[in-house]
Amino acid sequence: MLTYATSQKVANLRRDPRVVCLAEDGDDYSKLRAVQLTGTMELITDPLWIADVVMRLRMKYERIPVDDPAAATRAALDGVAKQIGLRVRVDRVVSWDHRKLRR
Repeated sequence: MLTYATSQKVANLRRDPRVVCLAEDGDDYSKLRAVQLTGTMELITDPLWIADVVMRLRMKYERIPVDDPAAATRAALDGVAKQIGLRVRVDRVVSWDHRKLRR
């Protein structure tokens, strides 16, 4: 993940890097499923790492075709000066899937 290095989120993570991330899916209780990741957030300042994430996000969400990912990553370096990378170091995973419940 990426965010601005001067954001309040980063200030909070510098003070206490513990995090819980939750991703869920389902429109009603019987179809609810989720995964919860518990761990610590690592702050990454390496410009090449950040540029690589930028390019991967562009390729996925903007559908930008990239024939040479290394060259595209180098081109993305211009926009990473104000960014910081976020990587979750997972200590615990919990998941559930209400679709598997008996009715």
